Amino acid sequence: DELALVDVMEDRLKGEMMDLQHGLLFLKTSKVVADKDYAVTANSRLVVVTAGVRQQEDESRLNLVQRNVNVFKCIIP
Repeated sequence: DELALVDVMEDRLKGEMMDLQHGLLFLKTSKVVADKDYAVTANSRLVVVTAGVRQQEDESRLNLVQRNVNVFKCIIP
């Protein structure tokens, strides 16, 4: 099994990958891969998306949802 991370922020991605690699002794996962390209998630059985934009001051929840829908459209084919 493999854990794949995707992030557009390369420095944060590298740090997250290194943190998880240090904990591999305690996990059943044998490998952690990280990339800016969503191709690393090909054939995944489970995908967790934790992406979104922050709500701006005085922004309506409806507008926030629409902006987040646009983010998800870029991620999910």
